[in-house]
Parts: sequence; structure tokens; C-alpha cells
Amino acid sequence: MAGVAAFVGVALLAGCTGDRPLREAAASLTPVPTPEASQVRALPVGEVTTAEARRTLCPAPGSAEGGSVPDEGPVPASVREVEQRIADIRGLRFLDPVPVRQLTREEVADATGRELERSAPADYLERKTIVYRTIGVLPEDASLGEALRSFLGGQVAGYYVPETGQLVVVSDGGGGELDALGEATLAHELTHALDDQHFDIGRIASLGARCKDEQAQAMRATVEGSAQHFMTRYVVEHLDLAELGSLALEQQGGSLEDVPPFVVEMQLWSYTAGQGFVTGLAQADGEAAIEDVLRNPPVSTEQVLHPERFPDDAPQQVEVPDLSPALGEGWSDLDVEDVGEAWLATMLGLRLDAADADAAAAGWDGGVARSWGAGQDAVTVLRTVWDTPEDAAAFAGAVRRWLAEAGQAGEVVEEPTGAVSVVFWSPGGAGEERIPTLVASLREWSASARPAATP
Repeated sequence: MAGVAAFVGVALLAGCTGDRPLREAAASLTPVPTPEASQVRALPVGEVTTAEARRTLCPAPGSAEGGSVPDEGPVPASVREVEQRIADIRGLRFLDPVPVRQLTREEVADATGRELERSAPADYLERKTIVYRTIGVLPEDASLGEALRSFLGGQVAGYYVPETGQLVVVSDGGGGELDALGEATLAHELTHALDDQHFDIGRIASLGARCKDEQAQAMRATVEGSAQHFMTRYVVEHLDLAELGSLALEQQGGSLEDVPPFVVEMQLWSYTAGQGFVTGLAQADGEAAIEDVLRNPPVSTEQVLHPERFPDDAPQQVEVPDLSPALGEGWSDLDVEDVGEAWLATMLGLRLDAADADAAAAGWDGGVARSWGAGQDAVTVLRTVWDTPEDAAAFAGAVRRWLAEAGQAGEVVEEPTGAVSVVFWSPGGAGEERIPTLVASLREWSASARPAATP
């Protein structure tokens, strides 16, 4: 899908539902035989909590670029016309001028690449690459940073930066009249500007800066859903049939063949699921409901996917104990990431039927993936909690099928608390022989742990 309008900071690591392309099964791996629990001595867990590990590992984003878009100067008549139209459709007025610059696609690709580097430093993306390969959502020869750059370079048709209030759209002519795609993209991005001036959508940046992945993704879906909703109204009301046909043709460009499916769907989820969420609210309660949800957005992708659970069904906080002592010397925290319903559904959908994947993730009530690393080797514990024991069992069964589909090493641990943990490790890596001890330590910790409390 070409012509995705980006909301900056760059969206990272969320999930998607709907039709999911299946990737080639991974090379067959031999699961490590786990000895009987009585044969393995559990070790006491370490003292570093999940929250402490997150604070240590979360990268501080740099300052947003300024100066690349002029603060003043002549505004093309075509841009001014779109501004007036979207303000009328949105029912809001611009409180401040919005500097708009039209750049070539190559210039936009360069700018989004710099924004990626600002919001997700190279070290952070390298660590995520190791973790995602270990889990199995990224091929062994793929780099998350390169995949994101490829996606953004070919798909982004414009972006808005809340920190600076600046807006850029693609115009291969470098300025002047807008084509149908440019006009639709500008309507999308100007909606962001209006929403930002009235509802402070830049709050996403503070969530991202604290690596509150799931909450940030839910808010991002709300923000993108609003922009998609009003862009769609603009297209219907102001583009004629010929222009609509042109827009459809332009959106068929931009090959994604070299971008791993998990990355593609993570990036598109906010637009597709977000539009469904926001438009559903507007149809049920009128467009004033969009303003309400921008003020008080959902806190999980579960609430976006199941609007009936918004706003009351808040997720549980989930702890993954410090299991580095079970791995031995040389291992340390590598990554912590919130794992929501949409993330899990996307993961499962890489190998299972989409409907089965969605159903297996639908009882989610909270989740965290915590990883430890030693060089290029990693061990990840993805710990989840569920609405009912039946939901937990359904997820555990789906993950076992998911692992078997690719012959991937991994262990599913159904805990006494009702939580379900999945342990992944680098096959043949330094941590492989320590997995039985790690699992025994996790089981012992879980047996004495109380269920997580709803915040």
C-alpha cells in the first residue's frame, strides 16, 4: 500500500489483525529436551524488576528536527484550499498557522530516516533485531532498522511533527499544485495538526519516551484513526471520480516484498484498526465522540479492537522476574516490551490461520516480553495473563501449534496463577543448555506469586 501518511514519531512494534501474509516456515530446529522438573534445581531469581529494566533500557529520543520546514512564507493556493476544507469538515479552526512544505519522495525518505534514528537509536534497533529473531517474528537475515527504513522510504507520503508543528507532504514536482494523492495526504496531516492544536496529540511522545509500547500504540491508533476518518470524508466530498481512480492507482505502488510481513503489519495497524475504532465511535455517538476519545484515548490495543471494552477494561500489570541468575555469568537485560493483543495476533498470524490467531489472542488481559542477552544470543520470556482459564488454554495451544509449524525451539509454561509464559532462545546459543534451569526457576517463582493486580 503506497501513500501511507506518517504521524511522527515513527510508529514502532505494534500488531495488526485482518488478512496476514504467511511467510516461509523457518528452518527446522530441534527443541531442547526438558528434563523432569525434579531433575532440575531452580535458582533464586534476581532483584531487577521489569520496571527497573525498562527504565534502564528505554532510549531517550533526540530532539525533533526544526528548521527543515519554514515557519513563514507564501502558502500555495492549493494548500490553503485544503486547509479551509478540512477545517470545515473537522468542525475546528486552526489556532496557529501550520507551516507546510512539499518535498520530493527522496527528500521525504531521507527525513523519515532521520526521524527513525532520532526516535529509535541504532543500538535500540539492534537489540530489538536480536529479540525478534529469537522469538521468530523476524527472519534470521533481517534487520529491524533496515526493514523500517525500507517501509518508510517507499510508503510514507507525508508526516506531521507535533513537537514542532511542522508538516511535510510528497510532491514530486517539488511544490505547486497537488495531485490526488498529495491532496488526500495533506487532508490527513492537517487533521493531525488540528487535533494537536486542540487535543495535544504530542502526548504520544511522552509515552514513547518511557517505552510504554502498548499504551502508545493504542493512542497512536486513535490519532491515526481520526486522521483516516476525516481524510476519507475529504476524499468523498472533494475528489471527483477521475481523481479517485488516480488515487487508487497511486496506492498500488511501493513494493513491500523485501519488508518482513510482521514489520509491514505493525506499521499499518494504527491506520486500519484505528480507522475502524474511530469511525465506529462516530457512527454510534456522532463525531463529537472523536473529540472525547482524543482527550481520553484507549490504553490498550485490546480496547481499540474491542470498543465495548473501552474505557473500563484496563489491562493487568505483568511482572517477568529477573531470571538472569539461571542463565549464568555474562547475561544481562537486553529488552523489555509490552505485548498486547494486536501484537500477539500478528505474531500468531504469521503461521496460523488469521481467524484462529485473532481468536487465540482475544482473551488477552496483559503481557510483557523480557529478554536477556549475551553477545548475539538471547533468551526471551513472553509472559501473558488472560481473562479466563479457557482463554489462557486457547493461547497456550495456539502458541504450541505456532512453534511446531516452523519446528522452532520454545517452551510454553502454564503457570499456577493462570498466566501463560512462552520461553524462546537462540538455537545452539550459549543459553540453550540453561533453559531447563530457567524454566524451573520461573515455575518456582510463579508458584509463590500472586496474580497481577489491575492498576
